[in-house]
Amino acid sequence: TSGPTLLPLDFAFVFDGISYTGVKACSNGFLSFNANATYNVGNALSGTNGVPDKPLLAPLWDDLSGAGTTSRASYTTTGTSPNQVFTFEWLNWKWSYAAAAPSISFQVKLYEGSNRIEYVYRPEAAAPSTGPSFGASIGLAGGTAGTTPSEFVSLNNTSAAPVASNATETTTITTAPAAGQTYAFSPPTGGCLGVRNLAVASVSASSVVLTFQTTGGTTGYVLTYQPAGGAVATVNLPAGSASPFTLSGLLPNTTYAVTLTGQCGGSTSPAATTSFVTARAVYCASGLGGGCGPFDITAVVLGGSGLNARNLSCTAVGTDAYTSYPAAFPATGRVAQGSSYPLSVSTAGSSILSAWADWNHNFVFEASEWVQVSVSNPANGTATVALAVPAGAVPGQTGLRVRSRQSANTNGAADACTNFASGETKDFVLTVVGPAACAPPTGLTATAITATGATLGYTSAGSGSYTLVYGPAGFDPATGGGTAVPNASSPLVLTTLTGGTAYEFYVAQLCGPGNQSQFAGPLAFSTAPANDDPCNAVVLPLTGPCAPQNFSSAGATVTTSPSTSAGACMGANINPKDVWFSVTTRASGPGSTSLRFSVTGNAAARVQLLRVNPTTGNGCAGPFISVACAGNGTNQAAADLNVSTLVASTTYYLRVHGANFNDPLGPFTLCATAAGLVGSRAQTEAAALQVYPNPSGTGVLRLRLPAGHAAATALLINALGQTTRPQEIAAGLNEYSLSTRGLAAGIYTLRVALGGEVLTRKVVLE
Repeated sequence: TSGPTLLPLDFAFVFDGISYTGVKACSNGFLSFNANATYNVGNALSGTNGVPDKPLLAPLWDDLSGAGTTSRASYTTTGTSPNQVFTFEWLNWKWSYAAAAPSISFQVKLYEGSNRIEYVYRPEAAAPSTGPSFGASIGLAGGTAGTTPSEFVSLNNTSAAPVASNATETTTITTAPAAGQTYAFSPPTGGCLGVRNLAVASVSASSVVLTFQTTGGTTGYVLTYQPAGGAVATVNLPAGSASPFTLSGLLPNTTYAVTLTGQCGGSTSPAATTSFVTARAVYCASGLGGGCGPFDITAVVLGGSGLNARNLSCTAVGTDAYTSYPAAFPATGRVAQGSSYPLSVSTAGSSILSAWADWNHNFVFEASEWVQVSVSNPANGTATVALAVPAGAVPGQTGLRVRSRQSANTNGAADACTNFASGETKDFVLTVVGPAACAPPTGLTATAITATGATLGYTSAGSGSYTLVYGPAGFDPATGGGTAVPNASSPLVLTTLTGGTAYEFYVAQLCGPGNQSQFAGPLAFSTAPANDDPCNAVVLPLTGPCAPQNFSSAGATVTTSPSTSAGACMGANINPKDVWFSVTTRASGPGSTSLRFSVTGNAAARVQLLRVNPTTGNGCAGPFISVACAGNGTNQAAADLNVSTLVASTTYYLRVHGANFNDPLGPFTLCATAAGLVGSRAQTEAAALQVYPNPSGTGVLRLRLPAGHAAATALLINALGQTTRPQEIAAGLNEYSLSTRGLAAGIYTLRVALGGEVLTRKVVLE
């Protein structure tokens, strides 16, 4: 190219409505009005490529060369003002650059005042030569701004009367024009050119910076902008308004269409257009405090909306316990203006709970948008409150915030952004839609639950028909993830369910073609596990070291026959929802008279061993005699149940349940070992298993074991009874590093099966 600065024209030349006083020349056969122009060989006049090279004039844009011995590039300005002419000449130029000799000379002439452009040609002795990139463009190209394609004029050949098109581009010309052939381009007289190259420079949540090129003769501008699905707004800009222009007061996360037209006295220019999407504004997301731990939010469900987020984990971002969930199932929902939805929040520890929904969509959680979910939600409990959507809620996506904090603290209307010392903050996305066509049903129920069936019911809300959808817990009724029952009556009896499985169901009213209420639900229920009574007890194997098996009490019911309760060994008769196991003592040796039962998981707060009454008993139908019991009155796994003086070759029944009637049901582990109960050093001496550091935030637990020990198995069990990181320890290895990287912070049980003994320690991971 001709250098870092523009070549002077010595007068003002107007191209595409813009006034220029200099050009930059390129050996590849074009002049550019852009000081950043390069030697671009990609000769596309249209499109968005070649941004630094446009606007430009292309008398013969191809991969050319001026490397011949007689080649010369020169320019001059002739005449007197106001009728000067600028001429640039490519003399004896090679086409293509790999040609052996020059094949063409050509000029560009720019006329002062009239702003006329002429291309003049003279073929030389050698013919154009094929080579890399052979094939030229002849025409004009306007500027390119961002994603706005350049306007262009393209000639389709080098005849005396080529077709000039601003719709179809020709980039493959290979024939030289005749000697003296001239192509002239003259701007239209009169009219209103307005603006060029309207583009977006930057976007925020509430504003946009627009850039454009102004043209002569414009006395003002009219800018219109319209949000998707919204009304058109107009801004009148006076003459002299400069680019860039900032348009403010916009809605976040919204698509806008923009037009800008120029006003020239009584006429209006063609409109320049563009579009953009404003950024999603951010709610207060720092300085919230809290911490991952006992007051974590474990589930957020907005019934009937599709928001069904369960088994949630806590995320620590710096000093904040904060998680923002994307607008994807199951952490998002749709709500209708004027409707109300049950908001259910579950927490790990006893917490005060609040929620805010940004109904006016101003990205501020205001006191008027607050609802108290609970002032003291119990540990592992769920609190529910009605969340009413105002009739005037702004349609579209908006935020839902849920915050927990340790009970007996403040968590009120003004605390959406307050720095808490405990608990956590979770943000979800709701989509607000217009009023529902009809009301959803109410009063969802699940009764007569067995291992394979349940009776589902609802209260109708109108004369329409009803669709019931059921499926595994957490499914999305809107995506076909469950089983739909059209024209479902209430009650509806299901008979083909799977035992020990957590289910949910939804119901919606159909009130005309294409019209449906929001879904009511989900209502959760669990089918009874197969071992819900003693006659279906799961047989436990007797092992040496403890080999925990995974079980669940989800869906368990009260055993009514035989009439035995934990009251036989723990005091009050609580009518527990229990599951049953059986184990048979060995004829002799270990496991014939002494057994140990070990559990993990909060659902196994009490463990009771029973034996059929030898006098009046009738097998699994009982009645039973209580032999021993272990447990506590809180929602924590029972201690090991050690039982001696048992009868050899006898079947015993083991009953596992919670501490109270309404305690949460769920997963736990259980093992039966034949280890002797007489204390050995590994069982009785704390030094037999040392764990450090404890608490640990290093990602590693160091275990110190007794000298000369047999091969051992170590595993970590979380508060839900889930087994993680089982690892084998070679015999005689006195120290062992157990990796904890990737595990969530919290309290775990470390269980080491060492020979015939099981050693346990409570460990804390930070």
